[in-house]
Amino acid sequence: ETALNNTEVEPEVFELPIDEIVNKINQISDLASLLGNKEVKLRKWYHSLQMTFDNFISDLDLEKERIKNDIIKSLETITRIFSITSTFTLVESLDESVLTTAVRKLIMDYKSESLDNLERYCNENLSFLSLSKDIDENLLKLIPVLSQKLLTFSKKLKHFYSLYDLVDDYKFQDSHFLENLPSRDDINLFNQINRATDIKTILQTNFNKINPMIIEQLDLETLKIKEFIATKLQTLRSLMKKVVALNHELYTNKESNYISLPATINDDEKILLNIGLKTSVFREYEEKLHSYQQLRESRQETLSVYLEKVKHLWSILRPESDEIQDFLRENKNLYTESLMNFENLLIQLEEEKTANIKQFIYNARSKIEGYWNILMYDGDARSKFEEFYVDDETLFD
Repeated sequence: ETALNNTEVEPEVFELPIDEIVNKINQISDLASLLGNKEVKLRKWYHSLQMTFDNFISDLDLEKERIKNDIIKSLETITRIFSITSTFTLVESLDESVLTTAVRKLIMDYKSESLDNLERYCNENLSFLSLSKDIDENLLKLIPVLSQKLLTFSKKLKHFYSLYDLVDDYKFQDSHFLENLPSRDDINLFNQINRATDIKTILQTNFNKINPMIIEQLDLETLKIKEFIATKLQTLRSLMKKVVALNHELYTNKESNYISLPATINDDEKILLNIGLKTSVFREYEEKLHSYQQLRESRQETLSVYLEKVKHLWSILRPESDEIQDFLRENKNLYTESLMNFENLLIQLEEEKTANIKQFIYNARSKIEGYWNILMYDGDARSKFEEFYVDDETLFD
């Protein structure tokens, strides 16, 4: 139990009545002389008196050590509180109403480990008990100052943790930063204290590690996390837009797989609240984007094949018709329905080609012959294409 809880009060000023004591001693000496055998009686009396003195001195020494220990404990507490307070407040701003000169000197000597003898801080007007009470009174005045500073710092901590909780891939430059920072539990404990003296409990937490470097680093990390979150928000928006853009290439708004950009795409708070910035969110969108890219590539290949075949057959079977342009305007995309339309048209053209294969072959021969003439193929070169000279129409199909 520290001197803070010491309820003892100093007695009223008492001066030893020296004259009365001397008179008593003379009275004892006279009576012993009168009775006889004076030396024996006085020796016995003095031995008893000496034992009383020694016992009382021993009691006083024990009380002295107890009060000294209480003073050291209180001094340790007020020094720790002073050290934390001084990280937020200039020492010079703590005037005599909060910290007396005597206690301030005690703190400084204790911090510098030059506090070797408490007796030298006492005098006729300042006893151990008065010194102990003085430290405790200063402690009670200093605690509210620290509490107010810690309240402000605690709010900064809560803001920092609220940002840090939004992401799960932020890296600190100092890997031990969080170890030295007051934890969420420390903050909750601080919020629950209801008496000034409860601040001592806070000194058992990481609040006791606060120093100017930690305060500066907290401000810096808070700023860096804000920038990190802003960058991730921008990256997520870009990723979401790419996913939606690809989705719109692949699906119509009538299909169940069709998705739209959230109406709150530009609202940071809504994104943080409803979607989040955790790694799993980015992984989900990246996987979806990759899946859509593969699907688009597959459909694009299918469309290219259909487009080439349809144009070729159309140019042969319906060279005079412009309807193909209307068809392409409607179906030259990557929607499932459009690809099915291409497939159906291709089937239709293939059937038409089969039904008109003879005319198809004669038309093809006519084009080939035209190319031969342009390229000036001679008879030998032309004769190498034996299929050109097949006249049996039963073999055309």
